[in-house]
Amino acid sequence: RETARAFGLSLYEVRRILSAAGAYRPGPYTCPRCFSRLRVVERTAKVTNGKYSVVERLYCPNCGYEEIKEGAR
Repeated sequence: RETARAFGLSLYEVRRILSAAGAYRPGPYTCPRCFSRLRVVERTAKVTNGKYSVVERLYCPNCGYEEIKEGAR
């Protein structure tokens, strides 16, 4: 907020600039395009070398962004 105020930009514009530079992403379930909440559309389990990993397909209902996230459990 302080950066936005100092440069006379909106908070959204500052987030877009920092996101494009790769310096800002608020959370794993936040859309990098529009900063809306990503929804889990599909969740599957995958076995690799005897270990399970959860694969989630995330979707942004606001802008249509899709992402596949794989995490170990």
